[in-house]
Amino acid sequence: MFHSYYPFSEAYKLAEELCTNAKKLSRIDEGSYIDFHLHQSGSVSGLHRLRERQYKVDGLMILRRPWRVSAGLDDKWPNFKWFDDSIKVIIEGITKMPHKMPRNKIKAICNAIGAGEKTAKIAINQMRGVELPEFSIRPNTGMSIYAQYYDILEFCDAYTNLLNKEEGNHAE
Repeated sequence: MFHSYYPFSEAYKLAEELCTNAKKLSRIDEGSYIDFHLHQSGSVSGLHRLRERQYKVDGLMILRRPWRVSAGLDDKWPNFKWFDDSIKVIIEGITKMPHKMPRNKIKAICNAIGAGEKTAKIAINQMRGVELPEFSIRPNTGMSIYAQYYDILEFCDAYTNLLNKEEGNHAE
């Protein structure tokens, strides 16, 4: 996802790299996969380089992408149903809390994961009643134990906006 004013040709190049990255997994492990990127600002100099520069903390990758969107033969890869269900659990947890948790708190937890595992653990322990969904698949070697949570927390706002548009609320 890019801002509308971002150069189309650059966004298209990154989209092609994301598709290629997802297809690589389908050759390794049966199934269909989706890889995504929420671009905030700046230029993109290639997916691998971008992720190494922005999403590798203390030698560990904080992303769990790509995600499986079809059934496979095993549970080695996280599936998009868990992703979808988890975002809904977090959104419902935020809106049903006695003291509503501000959305910026979710962003703060996402930023804490981006600061390293110690900081992430502290931030997650301070979520005041919102529990992150259980995740049964262990992270790959070189991946943060919070990587799957980073993916869902980073996408939470965009997902909420997409749900609102589907329901006719037309949020930005």
